[in-house]
Amino acid sequence: MITPHLEEAIGSLRLLERKTEWIWIDQICINQDDKTERAIQVDMMKRIYSTSMGTIIWLGPSVTGIDRLLTLVDLMSSFHKEDINPTGTRKRSRYTKEEFLTLGLPEAQDSVWSAFGEILSRPWFIRSWVIQETALSKVPARMICGNDTISWEKLVPAASWLLSMCFHVSPLSLIPATLPALRSLKLFLELEQLGLPWDLTTLLNKAMRFKASDPRDRVYALLALTDEANAAGGLPPRLQADYDKPTDQVFRDATRHIITSTGSLAILSLIRYVPNWNQYSSWAVDFTSTTGWDRISYFDWDQQDHKRRRLVETLNRSSGGRPAVMVDHLPGHVLGLEGLEIDIVNTAFEVMSKLELASHDPQVWATWTKSYDHLESRYQTAEAIAHAFMVTLTGDWSLNNRERMSDQPLSHFWEHMRRVYHRLRRDSGFGHVVDAEQASTKYLMLAKLSSNDQFNVFSLHLDAAHERRLFLTRDLSYIGLGPKTMEEGDIICVLFGGATPFVLRRSGECYRFIGECYVYDLMNGEAMDGLASGKFCATAFHLV
Repeated sequence: MITPHLEEAIGSLRLLERKTEWIWIDQICINQDDKTERAIQVDMMKRIYSTSMGTIIWLGPSVTGIDRLLTLVDLMSSFHKEDINPTGTRKRSRYTKEEFLTLGLPEAQDSVWSAFGEILSRPWFIRSWVIQETALSKVPARMICGNDTISWEKLVPAASWLLSMCFHVSPLSLIPATLPALRSLKLFLELEQLGLPWDLTTLLNKAMRFKASDPRDRVYALLALTDEANAAGGLPPRLQADYDKPTDQVFRDATRHIITSTGSLAILSLIRYVPNWNQYSSWAVDFTSTTGWDRISYFDWDQQDHKRRRLVETLNRSSGGRPAVMVDHLPGHVLGLEGLEIDIVNTAFEVMSKLELASHDPQVWATWTKSYDHLESRYQTAEAIAHAFMVTLTGDWSLNNRERMSDQPLSHFWEHMRRVYHRLRRDSGFGHVVDAEQASTKYLMLAKLSSNDQFNVFSLHLDAAHERRLFLTRDLSYIGLGPKTMEEGDIICVLFGGATPFVLRRSGECYRFIGECYVYDLMNGEAMDGLASGKFCATAFHLV
């Protein structure tokens, strides 16, 4: 079926100067109603795009002021070249608003920004299939907009520069729909620079924001770019496109394959959304979901691989580097993993938001005082309790990708809590939350201030707690930071192959997977020491 949009595209292509009379158009050449044909064509995609003379992208009709837009893209592309080191890193930090205004770019109210926003808001930029269409092309893709051509070789670096260096102060920040497109173009640049193949976990992680009309294509659209597709035997049967499979099975097969082939549970860290258990297994990553909160585990490019096509988890090795242990001979909807049951959640605080955390909300004070009382049985000093709370509430995020929050002085924490306390004392209606005498003795030590201290460091890293719950455990008095979906009574465990502890929930004789969590004193293999000493015992968890 030729839609009006496709008819318009074909009309423009007739006028396009090209070296061949033949054009392969997926919407025409694939019978979308025939599941078998669709699966066969998916397996052929890599050969089609990698052996064709080139790829043409139809963005739709042109926009007013396209000539000035092309000039703007050209200018920002040159900024990208100036700002980048030979190693691919940036020469400088992000631009301030004042610095941005000195770059010679158009004024914020200039219509060229609206034209740019209109182009970037078009759905092409967030379609899952376009990732392989551009990455497999022999030559840079040709982007056609009406009767005009936008240079792919200039748009991609321009978008990467804008996103990395100054999006937060640019006029495009006022057009929310442009952000997904800029992120897509940045991924396209990474694919060009690093080459193929990539590992499947990395691609799935990078492509979570892309869209597909058939949810199974969230996986199938990426396979041609992966290590698996380039292996001698080709894709394993479990990953081959099959549109007779229900979506849940496709997601289960992808999740299980990654765990089996890598020995890592890193893929489970993508489960950062409110689950739909009526539709999908709790442990199978729902690749149609948009993650609702940031990961706790750290992902960075694998420095052992000189081609750097794989993201790996670093730091926070809760399972001591021990690989995942799968339990065999279980039904397909069940994932069996071995690990350690640590404790039970007996207090789960309210879900926190960035606004509440940034505004010194009374919830932070109430959480701190209750946590303090609970942790007194585990830690002997106020400093030790404060350090546990400070590091946990920030997920021990790193500063500038170097220093971690656990390395920072407690003065950051005490100063923040002092501000919370004084705000509560000042604002009416919160007098019952704080007791002045207790606050000045038990809960609020005087910070030993240093002229070099940056008291906003702790505050800036509170974003880790956004859409999460702080929690306390029943028997061993651990403090942790978990997903918003966790509840009192949930199980804290360390699963072999996991970089972080995880939250599980009993469901009959099985468990549902809730998500990763940060637990102070469990992030660096301490549970493995407990296994060796007999404190913890290995057990099998059957996830449904």
